[in-house]
Amino acid sequence: MKFEFSLPDIPSDGVMTQAQGRQIAEHLYNLQEYLRYMFAHIDGENLSEEFAELLLARGGDEALMKRVEDAEGNISSVSISARNILMQVSSMGGSVSSLEISTAGLRAAVDNNRLEFSKYGLALINADGQAVFVQDNATGNLSVSGHISAKSGTIGGFAIGQNSLFNGDRIILDANGLVRLGNLTITDSATLGPMLQSSSDMCFIVGDSLYMGLGHNSVTVQKPLYAQYGLFLNPSKTTANPPNVYIDPFSGEVFRSTYSGGGGGTTPPTLAASLAASSYSVNAGQSVTLTGSASGGTSPYTYAFAASLNGGPYSTISGSGSTRSYTLSSAGTYSFRLTVTDNGGNTSTDFINVTAASTSAGMVVTITPDRTSIITAGSVTFTVTVAGNVGPVSLYSYLYKDGAQYSTLGSGTVFQQYLNSPGTYYVYTEAVDSVSLQIGYSQNVVVTQQTGTQYAYTTGSNVNIRSGPGMGYSVVATIPNANTAVQIGGSPMSGWYPVYWNGYNGYIIDTYLRF
Repeated sequence: MKFEFSLPDIPSDGVMTQAQGRQIAEHLYNLQEYLRYMFAHIDGENLSEEFAELLLARGGDEALMKRVEDAEGNISSVSISARNILMQVSSMGGSVSSLEISTAGLRAAVDNNRLEFSKYGLALINADGQAVFVQDNATGNLSVSGHISAKSGTIGGFAIGQNSLFNGDRIILDANGLVRLGNLTITDSATLGPMLQSSSDMCFIVGDSLYMGLGHNSVTVQKPLYAQYGLFLNPSKTTANPPNVYIDPFSGEVFRSTYSGGGGGTTPPTLAASLAASSYSVNAGQSVTLTGSASGGTSPYTYAFAASLNGGPYSTISGSGSTRSYTLSSAGTYSFRLTVTDNGGNTSTDFINVTAASTSAGMVVTITPDRTSIITAGSVTFTVTVAGNVGPVSLYSYLYKDGAQYSTLGSGTVFQQYLNSPGTYYVYTEAVDSVSLQIGYSQNVVVTQQTGTQYAYTTGSNVNIRSGPGMGYSVVATIPNANTAVQIGGSPMSGWYPVYWNGYNGYIIDTYLRF
C-alpha cells in the first residue's frame, strides 16, 4: 500500500479556500485508511527486519508520526514505533485523551484517569495516581477503593436489593441496620438499644464445649457463672421491676425479693446494718471506738449511735459519720445500738455489748469467738481469757441466743458450739477471783438461713477444697473446722461434689460431707 500527499499552500492570513479545505480533508481520510491498515497488518510477528530498520533509521522510537491541528487549537497526533503505537487528542482547554498500545500492554487515558491492561492484570487509576480498581492476574484477587453503588444484580450467591444484600432469607444485610444470619437477627431498638433476637433456641459454644443455652422458657449454664458486680435474677419481663434474687459479689450472700412474681417487693439486697467495737471488755473509764457499716439498700447512708448501761434507756452518742468514740465511765454492761438509714428512707439496726470492769478489782474478762458469721449451720469456738485477777479465778459461762439464755456452758475457758438455727448468739461469762466478781460478753455470732439452696457439712477438720473432681487437682482452700456448712453447687462427678465456701469454688469428696 502506498500513501502520498502534499499539503496546499496556506495564505499568511490563515484563510483557506474551499478547494484547499477539501484537499486537506481528503489527505486526512487517506491517513486514516493508512493507519487502519497499519494497525491491522503490522505487528511484532510480521514486521520484517528491513522495515524495522527503516523505521528506526527514520526517527527511532517515533519513526512514523502524524500531527493535525485545527483553527480552534485542537490537536490530534499518531505516533508509531517498533515498540508502541500512541494516539492522542488534546483540546485548546487542556483536556487530553490518549490510547497507547505497547509491548508492555494497553493504556487508555482521559485527563490522567487511566485504564491499564498488562500481563499483571487490569487496573483503573485516577488522576491523583490512586489505584481504585485492581485485578491481580497472578492471584485473581480484586481490590476496590471507595464505594460500590448497585441496586440490583448479584455478588456470588448474594442478591443486591434496593437497600440490602441478601441470600434468600438466611443472610440479610440491610442499609437500615438490620442484620439476619439464619434465625438470628441483630437490630437497634430506639428504646432498648442493640438487640440480638432468635426465633429458636440459641447456644454459646467455646471450642467444642457448650457454655450456655438459651431456650424460650429456660437458660442452661454448663460452666460456673461469674459476675464481677453481683448477679441479678429476674423472671419478670418488665424491666422496670426489681429482681427476684440478688447475689452479693463480696459476701456471696443470696437475697430474695418478697414478691414471687419478679419485682414489686423489697428491692434486694435489703439494707443490713453492722456494728463493731475496738474492744468488748475494758476497765471503767476507758474508751472504745464504735464502727458502723451497711450493705444493701441504696447509698448514701446515715449512721445513728446510742448507748445503754445495764438495761437502762438508750442515749444518743453525738457525732457524724460511721464511727464514734465512747468512754465507759462506770463499771457495768453497755449495750450499743446502731441505726442505719439509706437514701430511700429504709432503716436497719444492730446491737453489741461491751463490758466495763470495776477499776478497783482490775480484772478483765474477754470472750473471743473464732468466727462471727455462719450460713445455715456450723461450729464456732469461744475462748475465755482473764487478766488482772487477784489469786485463782473461778469461771462460769452461758450461751445466749437473741438476748435470752440458750444453754449452760459451765466452767472452763474453751467452748465449741454447733449452731444450726438462725439467730444472734453470744457467750456471757462470770469470773470470780479473791476480791471481785467480773462479767464479760463475747462478740455476736450471727447465723443466717438461706432457703432453696442445698448445704452439706464437713465430717472432719482440715478438709481440702480442690480445683477439680479428683485428688490430682490443686488445693484452693482448706476448711479448718468440722461441721462447717458448705453450699452444694450441683451433682457429683465420680463422688466429688462441686461446693462453694467462704468465697472459694471447688470440689470435695463425698466421704468428707454429711447431708
